[in-house]
Amino acid sequence: MNSKLTDYLPKDNNLKEPILINADVFAGINYLEDNSLDCVVTSPPYWGQRDYGFKGQIGNENQYSQYIEKLEKIFSILKDKLKPKGIFFLNIGDKYLSRYGNSRLGMIPYKLAKFMQDNGWMVQDIIIWYKPNHMPSSVNNRFTSVYEPIFVFAKNKNNYYSEYIKTKKNFSNILKIRLQPTPYNHVAVYPEKLIEELLSMGFPQDSIVLDPFAGSGTTEKAIQNLNQIYKWKMSSILIEANIDYIKIIKERCSLSPELKIIKLPFKDYVINKFIENGNNHNFIDSFKDKQKYSEKNIIKIFNNDIDLLNFVKEMKFGNIYNVLNNHGIIYLGIKNNKIENIHLVSTLNLYGWVIRNQLIIKDKHSWYPIYLIVKDTKKGKYNLNMDAVRIKHKDESDEDWNKLNFLGYKVINTLDKERKEGFIVKILSNYKENMPQRVIIKWNTNGYTEEIVRYNGYLDESFSASCPKCKEVLLNYYDEESELLCNNCKTKLWNDIYSIPLIEFKEDIYPKKSNEIKTNVEIKDTSNQNYKGKFINEKTINFGASPGARTSVNEIYFAVQRIYDFPQEMIADLLGLALKKAKLSKNELTELFPKTYKHTVGHWFRKDLGGSLPAPEDLIKLKKILPLPDNYINLLNSRCIKLQIVKKSHKGKNPGDYLEFSENELFSFLKKSVS
Repeated sequence: MNSKLTDYLPKDNNLKEPILINADVFAGINYLEDNSLDCVVTSPPYWGQRDYGFKGQIGNENQYSQYIEKLEKIFSILKDKLKPKGIFFLNIGDKYLSRYGNSRLGMIPYKLAKFMQDNGWMVQDIIIWYKPNHMPSSVNNRFTSVYEPIFVFAKNKNNYYSEYIKTKKNFSNILKIRLQPTPYNHVAVYPEKLIEELLSMGFPQDSIVLDPFAGSGTTEKAIQNLNQIYKWKMSSILIEANIDYIKIIKERCSLSPELKIIKLPFKDYVINKFIENGNNHNFIDSFKDKQKYSEKNIIKIFNNDIDLLNFVKEMKFGNIYNVLNNHGIIYLGIKNNKIENIHLVSTLNLYGWVIRNQLIIKDKHSWYPIYLIVKDTKKGKYNLNMDAVRIKHKDESDEDWNKLNFLGYKVINTLDKERKEGFIVKILSNYKENMPQRVIIKWNTNGYTEEIVRYNGYLDESFSASCPKCKEVLLNYYDEESELLCNNCKTKLWNDIYSIPLIEFKEDIYPKKSNEIKTNVEIKDTSNQNYKGKFINEKTINFGASPGARTSVNEIYFAVQRIYDFPQEMIADLLGLALKKAKLSKNELTELFPKTYKHTVGHWFRKDLGGSLPAPEDLIKLKKILPLPDNYINLLNSRCIKLQIVKKSHKGKNPGDYLEFSENELFSFLKKSVS
């Protein structure tokens, strides 16, 4: 190197202000002196999460394997910069891999950590950062993400961290620290308190701390806080590629406007290849076992590594795939948090399985993982009963809708073949909380309909089903996997069009045509045009999971939805039985529809995530061709409108993927979640 970092360091290594390096991370780290750092703490951009707007940025790679390769190479150089006792704290979040079917949890942080370990790093510990004020989520087929891992890497067994935990009798590697809001236009900020906790783990008071992905300067701000409270003399070196964030750091940390910024040219590098091996679905074809689909769910929590290894082998190469019901769930746990075991489980994603959650279970002063795993069958639903394990809101008070006048609010209907839009022109009645109950909508097709509003649990009562022969109410009205019998007369259900369960409703709820209304009501613009918050100029990718951010820039409106919750596969089977009764093939049925329906009709008969339900106008024609029972037509046509806004669910909060239970409570919780 032509110049040295030591040129900027005082002789006593006591920096009055941080060293700011405006450069790509690889060039910045190479600029540092070997064996010069006591600690590195950082949170690199998460893969596929945000666009930071500059060439060569980390996190926008096409494949997560490329992301892992880049970071491993960068961190391999970083290891040489640490002092012999130095520690590297790496905070990195996971990502769901979008795909056709149920999205896999990528397990990206753990794959990176294992790759780094294989290339010379020691994984000293994995700290869990639990966020008590985590972002809420409405997802109902997995647990809400409420934590992130912090990997503790060392270059030697004897290090600051290992020495520190020896002095602590009840040291816990779980940190409960709230997210910290900031006014700065940087959407990936970890809290100062988190960094203060990490830097208080046995480091010298005059430590030099590096943050190679400095962002908005949280690490420097935390160091300033510690120095002020404890009269320490810690100092920081900050590497940041985006000059706009350098400006934020200067403002946030009250740095001198004249502070010199070291600017370095981009430095290219050759990466080490990260290779994952898996047989994907090829092994499934060899299953011939008679015990097919005998288990609805499996719960296995092992105490030792060998038992876990053998079970994972059985999942990859044995008969467990065939034993488990297609809608079944496996809860697989190991009572330690070794990186080798976590990585072993992560490889199941390559063998026909889908990891949906890594649950963190608090165990005295440490933790262990349990994985929610389902089959990669492209099925839309599996046996997760989220409603059975929801958590009550601390504040159960209802919203005050008296402040809003819903006249003129937009209504969007995507159930019909062609998207329709309209707006509310009259409110006929209200719920007790003043949310509209029944309204009249004027559509852009010049028609008017009377619609019912779904709100806070109202209309949740589902339909009931009874045996077509003895009229006994059925405990289970549909099961795609197994033969279903009436619990009273033992009639085989879903055997033909005559053995389909009878559907009954408390009331028929479907749109009613309404007369034209003479009114001066006009459609309202309910987008937040006066929004001035930090997300105002951000791309959608930069909103992350923040419902507040999305609400602040998106329009509020009502959406047309089906009221009743029923499996789409049931309608596919109904159409199949009706087709058989009409003695038609799928091709013959398709020919009775316009050419544009060439692929649409086939999707009505699919029972995976590629399936779709007939639109109301399609049902009119299907009813003329097939012997479809009226009650099922009503089931499909029964609809409501629902306000699209971020708010509390009346059912309670989704449980997070961090759990504090006794062993008995844990098993009860897991069993209840698949009941």
